[in-house]
Amino acid sequence: MVSTSTVVLIALSAASVSILGALVAVTVGLSVDIGLFKSNNDQQQKAMESSLQLKLQELLQFISMVNASVLSGGSSAVAVSGGSTITQLDSSLMELNRLLQEEQSRIDRLNASTSEQFNITEAQLQEISIVLGSLGSRAFPAASCSSLLSVLPSGMYWVRSSSGAAIQVYCDMTRTCGNVTGGWARIINLDFNSSDACPTNFVNRTSSNLLTCERGSGTGCTEVGTYSTMGLSYSEVCGRIIVYQYGTPEAFSRSIVISSLTIDSQYLDGLSLTHGSSPRQHIWSFPVGVTITRNDRFACPCNVGYTRTFPAFIGNSFFCDSSATSIIPTMFYPNNPLFDGVGCDPITTTCCSFNSPPWFYRLLSQFTSDNLELRSCQDEPVSAEGIAIQNIDLYVR
Repeated sequence: MVSTSTVVLIALSAASVSILGALVAVTVGLSVDIGLFKSNNDQQQKAMESSLQLKLQELLQFISMVNASVLSGGSSAVAVSGGSTITQLDSSLMELNRLLQEEQSRIDRLNASTSEQFNITEAQLQEISIVLGSLGSRAFPAASCSSLLSVLPSGMYWVRSSSGAAIQVYCDMTRTCGNVTGGWARIINLDFNSSDACPTNFVNRTSSNLLTCERGSGTGCTEVGTYSTMGLSYSEVCGRIIVYQYGTPEAFSRSIVISSLTIDSQYLDGLSLTHGSSPRQHIWSFPVGVTITRNDRFACPCNVGYTRTFPAFIGNSFFCDSSATSIIPTMFYPNNPLFDGVGCDPITTTCCSFNSPPWFYRLLSQFTSDNLELRSCQDEPVSAEGIAIQNIDLYVR
């Protein structure tokens, strides 16, 4: 016959083993919860973590003591304290359960709060994304093409003019002029060798499947075009102009002889790019020298051995090139495009690298929203000399 105390000891021993197994699972689970909880809010977890860990430690120590007593066969100890032991154990488990429930409730609240905060942040980011996705649209015009440089590729976008009006322009995000890449607003893109018509007062010249535009008559300067900047505020100008030589243009020879010539006059044989009026403000000059073999006043200033002075308002803001090797007044040179930075002989080799053609870059002294004007100038009739234009590409920033 088994005594009551033995039954109690066996039951208690089994209960102790079961409780220890459960506590191991609870402890592992609690550690995971605490880790998640700490990842959500470490500061708010400290007090709860300390309380839970202390209660677990006390309970485990107490169960270890009970197990030690049971395994040693201490029936008297159990007989004396068995009831109180079980009561104390139950009380401790209830307390632990309460703490676990409280901790779980806190975790749930924090998770809900974190989720809500995350959803708000996500919504805000989504809204920002939507706005960024619409930035450059008519509803959300950008400040300029350069303000879109880091977030959008090349394309048609709406930007604000200097008056605040929304205007649509092509923004080139890859074009490099000087040391500046991207953020350029295209002002004009003409290819007379393709489908673009010649400007007023200009006629087509066709040779060897090359189609260009040159002035039809007269001397002095004739407007090729005034190109609207649409009110954009800019301080940088970038561009490329490809031309061909006819006859004997003579670069800056006229302005060297007549020192009083100004930017508003016919100061070169070639093209003059300006902004503003009364007086015009110089951006870039494109003189064409008489031959590639000379370095006198009829030649390009960048030719080796050139020593003449030319108008100060030009500075170093010019490209100069030639096609002819000797003076032939009625010759057209369709196989040698000018201002492209290639095909220079020993005398004109410095012209191929001077200012890094074909793309020019000019930083202005201040911001402006002036339109751009391109003029074709020559001091002799079109029968003797001429500038045949193939491409005009102009950008501002």
